[in-house]
Amino acid sequence: MRERIGKSGIEQVAKSVRASSEAQILVREHGATAIEALHMAKNDIAAARKAIAAMRSTTEGSAERLRALKKVDDPAKVEESLRNDEAFARRKRENETLLADEARLKRDLQRAGISTERLKLMREGDPTRAGDIAVNRYFM
Repeated sequence: MRERIGKSGIEQVAKSVRASSEAQILVREHGATAIEALHMAKNDIAAARKAIAAMRSTTEGSAERLRALKKVDDPAKVEESLRNDEAFARRKRENETLLADEARLKRDLQRAGISTERLKLMREGDPTRAGDIAVNRYFM
């Protein structure tokens, strides 16, 4: 968390949480995701909720959105595709859990010879190259 939003970011969110029962509830319900969302939203509760919803919809809603797009009539193919979609969503959730474990992430990056900054560029895109986030997230 400290690497992502910094000490000052944590202090800023902590101040907001102490001052706002809504922020307290948000953090209690969503943990680190809420802390990051509050930081990104500059402690705007409504904006933080939207950010949390967007973060959750990328993982929890993936299988449902993919299911709605199925155009194949063969039941076996549809079933196989749905199983693949569920497996993809599960792996994505597992990856998010691993990325949230800062100690493990640091060890894994050291083993792989990847800096934290490089991982950030891989996940968010390189701003010096117009950082195409969609392409970079596809490869993550």
